[in-house]
Amino acid sequence: MLVDDCPAVLDAAREILQGVCRIVATMTDPQKAIDTALTCEPDIVVMDIGMPGISGFQSVRQLQRAGVKAKILFLTIVEDVDYQYAARKLGASYVIKRRMHIDLVTAVQEALAGRQFFSPLSS
Repeated sequence: MLVDDCPAVLDAAREILQGVCRIVATMTDPQKAIDTALTCEPDIVVMDIGMPGISGFQSVRQLQRAGVKAKILFLTIVEDVDYQYAARKLGASYVIKRRMHIDLVTAVQEALAGRQFFSPLSS
């Protein structure tokens, strides 16, 4: 399941992951994504952090409280060690959008294998 408020990012992620996994839903609204995840039970949720209304961090906390077992992979423009730490505490992986073409497939594979993945931050 892919969640990002930018349709172009959703399209790019879908293209990158084509043939790697089956995308069960693409959503631009984080609250609708929570509702959808509860019903479609995805194996992994790729979610933007900075979205209007409810952040990706808040959305993931809601998913986890609701018992959703999906692996979480944050996809973000934010290159920040504190954000990476917050993702780690949630058990999530962290891919920086500028590295999406390099890191996204590996991050999904690692997450599905039960391991976390973190894109390297710029110096």
